[in-house]
Amino acid sequence: MMGGRGEVLAGPWRFSWGKELALMAGGGAMAASGLHMRSLIDPVQRPAKDKGSIPFVDWTFVASYDRAWDAASDVSLALALVLPVSVAAAWEAGDAFHLLLLEAESAAWIAGLADWCKWATRRVRPYAYDPNCPPDLLRDPDSRASFFSEHVSQAFAAAEILRKWSKGRQLQWAPVVGYSLASVTLVARIRAGSHFLTDTLVGAGVGVLTAKVMLRLHEADERIEPLPTANGFSLQVAW
Repeated sequence: MMGGRGEVLAGPWRFSWGKELALMAGGGAMAASGLHMRSLIDPVQRPAKDKGSIPFVDWTFVASYDRAWDAASDVSLALALVLPVSVAAAWEAGDAFHLLLLEAESAAWIAGLADWCKWATRRVRPYAYDPNCPPDLLRDPDSRASFFSEHVSQAFAAAEILRKWSKGRQLQWAPVVGYSLASVTLVARIRAGSHFLTDTLVGAGVGVLTAKVMLRLHEADERIEPLPTANGFSLQVAW
């Protein structure tokens, strides 16, 4: 449905090319700058030994690097990202593109924020505390990019977008599946030795919050419009 000023109404959201281009450009700049900062991180080089700075709640969940769990986290993330668009395409095809747009905007901002945090904290990944950690992992700058989990953030952002879109539709199962895939991603990142528990919990929070912000920026209700009157202008709140 078309709205005013070149806007498109899609369910509870309002889209316009100007706003979408601004969000994507801002997110792209954020992601590009974050990627550059992340490239400046120095690798661990040798197994880490200072365990004193690790909170007890994190140390109890530390795991050695596990390639199978690492791959599993990639698969569960991919499924979590594809699910909202697939459900929308099957249920209400016209909304699929808009959900894809919301996911892309959220993903760009999350990627940038995650990389900036990784550069600022340089937190060593759990697998680097394993004396038998493969040397190639220790030589990779990614070995000091534990905080926070971008995998988890992206998965939870997609789940929240799907939850909001499913509200009011006979699709109660959809957000359950979405958040289940996000939770599997969280567990897999810990079991892979790639993140501490707090890395994943913060990542989940960032993902949900980012999705909520993007959804709020696109809400079509409670709009304030200036209206001409005999005495000048008045404001009309429409929903």
